[in-house]
Amino acid sequence: MSLADCKRSHEQSPPSIQHMQDQIRSTCEDLIHCCSQETEATFYQAEQSLQVKISSLACLFLQLFLMSFQEHFDYAIWLEEDKYYKGCLISRTIKTIYGEVRYWRHYLVRKGGGGFYPVDACIGLTGDGFSPLVMSLDHRSRWQSDANGDRGRTPETSGQPSPETARLWVCAAPRPGQARLPGQEETSQARG
Repeated sequence: MSLADCKRSHEQSPPSIQHMQDQIRSTCEDLIHCCSQETEATFYQAEQSLQVKISSLACLFLQLFLMSFQEHFDYAIWLEEDKYYKGCLISRTIKTIYGEVRYWRHYLVRKGGGGFYPVDACIGLTGDGFSPLVMSLDHRSRWQSDANGDRGRTPETSGQPSPETARLWVCAAPRPGQARLPGQEETSQARG
């Protein structure tokens, strides 16, 4: 890890736990207000709007979980052996079924070279950038495709989602103004 990497990671520092909690509370209040106000929206439009808002809320909860885990994580096991030293906080974005979630964690630098992210290792996040649930959905999708004789989208040993699965589960995650059902054309409101 270079000094430039540390400087880059400090340019955008992580939000505080309190800030994330406040953001979650505010988003929940907005959802309650949205659902209880008088509206001329159809049920379909309300459902679309809720899908986007709830996915955003889920991303906030996942970020809070990851940042709380990082804050309480005990690095002493590795630091006591005097083989590692604690590097900078480095940000990472993972793709979940709700959307992208950014979090920060410390890199442990091995004194002889190399290193690793113990938070990622302990919490079960791999280097591919996908959450375990996205990965399990991909494996289920492959199993169903293999059962139907549809092989060859990606090498089975790659351990990464196929481009099609990544598109379906991650890239198609709703974003504000883009909520739509799979296979449905973008609405005129979302284009505007």
